[in-house]
Amino acid sequence: MQTVGLAEPAAAPSSAEPAENPPTPRTPWWRSSAATAIVTWLIAVPVAFVVPKVLKLNPISVHGAIMPMLALIGGLTVLAIVWLRRPIGEAVTGIAAGLLAAWFVLLGRAMLYGTPFGYEGMEGDAKRIVALALRYSTTVMPVDAVTKGVPAEYPPLFAWLVGRGSVLTGVPPYHLIAYAQVLTVSFAVLAAFLLWRRMVPSVAALCIAGVTLIGQSDAAKAYELISLFVVVPWILLTFAKPPRGRLHWLPAGIIGGLMVLNYQGYFVFAVFAVLYFMYSAWRTAEHRWAEVRRWIFIAVTAFVVASWYLVPYIHGTLTLPAKMTSDTLEAPDYIDNPIQLPFLSVAASSVLLVAGLVGIVWFFRQQWWARSLGVLLIGTGLFYVLAELRFMLSGHNMFAHYSVRLVAEVLAVAGVLTLAEWLRAAAGRFDAVRVRSTAIILISVYAVLIGQSYWQGWKPTTVPNVHNPRVNLDVEDLNPADAPLTEPLPDGSMPKFANPAARAQKWLPVWQIRDAVERVYGPGYKPTVLTVDEKLFAYLPWYVYAQPAGMVVSGTFAQGPRREAAVDKLAAQTDPAEFARMAGNLDLGPIDAFILKVDPDGKWRWRGATRFDPKVFSDPSFEIVHVANDYVVVIRKP
Repeated sequence: MQTVGLAEPAAAPSSAEPAENPPTPRTPWWRSSAATAIVTWLIAVPVAFVVPKVLKLNPISVHGAIMPMLALIGGLTVLAIVWLRRPIGEAVTGIAAGLLAAWFVLLGRAMLYGTPFGYEGMEGDAKRIVALALRYSTTVMPVDAVTKGVPAEYPPLFAWLVGRGSVLTGVPPYHLIAYAQVLTVSFAVLAAFLLWRRMVPSVAALCIAGVTLIGQSDAAKAYELISLFVVVPWILLTFAKPPRGRLHWLPAGIIGGLMVLNYQGYFVFAVFAVLYFMYSAWRTAEHRWAEVRRWIFIAVTAFVVASWYLVPYIHGTLTLPAKMTSDTLEAPDYIDNPIQLPFLSVAASSVLLVAGLVGIVWFFRQQWWARSLGVLLIGTGLFYVLAELRFMLSGHNMFAHYSVRLVAEVLAVAGVLTLAEWLRAAAGRFDAVRVRSTAIILISVYAVLIGQSYWQGWKPTTVPNVHNPRVNLDVEDLNPADAPLTEPLPDGSMPKFANPAARAQKWLPVWQIRDAVERVYGPGYKPTVLTVDEKLFAYLPWYVYAQPAGMVVSGTFAQGPRREAAVDKLAAQTDPAEFARMAGNLDLGPIDAFILKVDPDGKWRWRGATRFDPKVFSDPSFEIVHVANDYVVVIRKP
């Protein structure tokens, strides 16, 4: 049977067992797709970084925004022409994979040109990751971003690397995060290709790498994204039995440990599938103790790699007042997509995801990948159902609403492999050359559509105008590029192409706040503050007493409800002298400074329902400094 370039030819299986791939001549390592992909990526990434700076194109303008798409279309056209002339070899496949991964650097840098901020700017979780990175620029230990004296709950690796990188380069974390985001996404695409090529033909691995962002495309969560791209091939290579063999226990354990350090959620969602793979491998193993010994080696290796983070976390759980609260948020995902199907929207990706679901069912008894991906799909679904039941009974959602991303990842991979099987079957029944040519053209067109969906998700939402294109503040945050292009810098200056109207709306006068506090406490002091805006901690390594957005960082150790109750009690106090005494003797420590917003009615706001009457700060132990943009800083004198 002839190949169509997406899958290697194989004899039809005679039973339910998967067919083994036929032996192929060994390619010299320097011509393998892995080597050429890595070399190409290392060369192309610096070029992709420089091009937007050389061209100086405004990403808010139409001609600036479309530049990365033109580059993608040009690259796909060249690849399609080469592929039409003859089946592309290992070296060309690797070059294409390296260029694909580097394209995401070009896309990200082009869409963020003119602003020092990363995707999502100082909004939502993005500012908390920057705050964590800033904390790691002051310490190498895994500690919480803003709560003093507690270990890290959130996986620290990504933020730690940014923080230590800031120390080495002198670039502040809020600026360095933009580089880290696009580099991590780019490396994630490359890693996906390198892992999948161990199990499927290189061309199929290239296609899989091209659709990986269907499951998760948010560059602001690049650390989550790389874990998602890696977790599916890693699980199959570590616990399942792919025909080309499993990973050695040492690299398997190292990858597992890095995943714990970086973001372990997707592995947790797949835990039931992993248990099934382990049971199945043990049941069919010729030497069962050798199989168990391999799992032990993997687990010990992973624990050693992640011990820097796990040991303080476990110790804190055993010795500190610890209660998991970060998974108690009312996530709207349960209402938006209660059955966690990622293909309900009308999009180009939905076609591939539906094909993947059909392929898993259709090839379940014939192909190893269909069975393995089917087990992953069923296991993830079981976890979601059980977690949803727990959510209804206890209020803890276990973040299971994020499992839809893993489902999409599994279905996208299955979609590629399903189409490869169908094309191989078509080549056996019809004219192979015509099938191959048609498939390459259709794949190229589909690749443009998928690439366009990535581009649309990463570009700013703009109001086009020949003379003055701008980000529309009325629809801000539709795309994660909107916030960084409208975020004022700490000194009040604006990014190069920003809408000036955003300054009054978003500026927190950080340096004025810092100067006011340092006049009382001296330079270098890290006060504990009550602030209306958490972005303060992305610029200053200070500590928070209670967070205005609730328990969103170290929910396990921060004792958020206890802190909020203390603040509510303080806010209810009307006597200035007693208020001053309480502020210095609060449960869980004193508040050194208040950073509040002056509301139109004259009250000073911490958060919506918690506001202070200015009269309570009239005690001589407080110093009051009004700063720009209607903020007020109240410093409790030591």
